[in-house]
Amino acid sequence: MKWRRILTYFGLLGVTTILAVVLRRQKPEHLPSDTRFEVERVIEQETIHPTNQYRLADSPINNTVTSISTITEGSTANPNPSDGSTREWKKTQTRRLAHLREVCSSRPEYHTNFSDIIANDRSRLWSFIYNDTLKIVYGSLCKVQSTSWKQLFMVLDGAVRRVEDVDLKKWSSLNGNLHYLSRVEDTAGVESRLRDYTKYLIVREPFSRALSGYRNKLARRNAWFEKLVGRKIMAKFRDKPSRRDLLTGKGVTFTEFLKHIAYLDDREIDGHWKPMYRMIYPCDIQYDYIGKQETSDVDIKNILERLNMSSFISSFPKESENPKTTTDTFTSYYEKVDAKLLRDVYWKFLPDIELFGYELPDLIKKKFAGIGFDYASARSNLTYFH
Repeated sequence: MKWRRILTYFGLLGVTTILAVVLRRQKPEHLPSDTRFEVERVIEQETIHPTNQYRLADSPINNTVTSISTITEGSTANPNPSDGSTREWKKTQTRRLAHLREVCSSRPEYHTNFSDIIANDRSRLWSFIYNDTLKIVYGSLCKVQSTSWKQLFMVLDGAVRRVEDVDLKKWSSLNGNLHYLSRVEDTAGVESRLRDYTKYLIVREPFSRALSGYRNKLARRNAWFEKLVGRKIMAKFRDKPSRRDLLTGKGVTFTEFLKHIAYLDDREIDGHWKPMYRMIYPCDIQYDYIGKQETSDVDIKNILERLNMSSFISSFPKESENPKTTTDTFTSYYEKVDAKLLRDVYWKFLPDIELFGYELPDLIKKKFAGIGFDYASARSNLTYFH
C-alpha cells in the first residue's frame, strides 16, 4: 500500500512536469488568453523597438518568454485588462510606437547625447517622475494633464491618502514630495530606472498646447509668470516697451508670445510651451505607452490598467483646463496672427508634429495656403530643424 502511494505520487508529479513543458512549448494562439497577449506583445516589442540601452530589460513583457508563471504570480504591469476595446487600443499603441521609431531613425537631429545628460546634467530630467513600488516612469509635460498624473503619484508616494486629499492651493509643497529622476544622485540609479521600469508619456497637439499655456500663464494675469517670463518677452519683442512693461511684464500679446517661441533658443523657453521632444527625449528613451490629450479618456483608462493602477480609474482627476481651449477659442487667437510668424513657429513645433504623428490644425493649413507655403513639401526636403 505504501509503495503504491509512492508510485502514485511520482506518477502525478511526472504528468504535471510533462504538462508544464507542453504548455511552455505551445504556440501563442494555443496559450491561455493572459499569456498569449503577453507573448504577442513581446513579438511586437521586438519588431517595433530597435536595440536600445534603455529598453525594458526585465519587465513582465520579457519575463513572459522565460517564465509563463510570472503572469499569474504577480508583476508590475497588468498586460491583459478586461476591456472590449483592448485590441483596438493595442493596435493604436503599436502604430504610435512604430511611427515614433521610424521618425527617430530618419531624423538624427532629434536625438541627444543622452548618456552625457544622465551623467553630467541631470537637472534636465526634471520632467520624469518615478515610483519604485510599481516600477514606472512618467514623462510629464506641462499643459498635458500633468497635474492630474502628479496627484496620483502623490498618493502612490504617500504624500496624501487619496487623490481627493490633494490641496492644489498647496501645490508647491506637495510637489516637493514627488520623486524626480533629476534628484537621483547616482548615474546608475537613473539608468536602471530608465532601463527596467515601464515608461509612458501623454502628448498634445503643439499649437493647442502653446495656446493653453499662454492663456493660463500670461493672459490670465499670473503675476509670478508675468515677472518671470513676461518681462523678458516684452524686453525682446515689444516695440518701445514702457517702464511699466519692463517692471511688471503684464499684458504680453499672443503675437509677442509666439515670437518668443519662434525666435528664442529652446533652452530659454519655459517648460509650459517648450517643444515636447526637448523635455521627454522620445528618440533616446524607449517608451512603452504613448497617450494623447486628444484621446485621453481611452488612453488614461488603458494605461492605468496596464500599470496596475486600475483602482484610480474612477477617481482620476478630470483636470479642467482653466481656461478651456475650444475650437472657437483656437480660431479667435490664431486667425489674427501673421501667417509668416506661424510658419516660423511651425518649424519649432515640427519635431513634435512629426514624432507623434499630428496633423496641422485646419486653420493653420489655411493660413499657410494664403502665403503659398507648401509645408508638406518643405518638411520633406528640409534636413535640419531648430
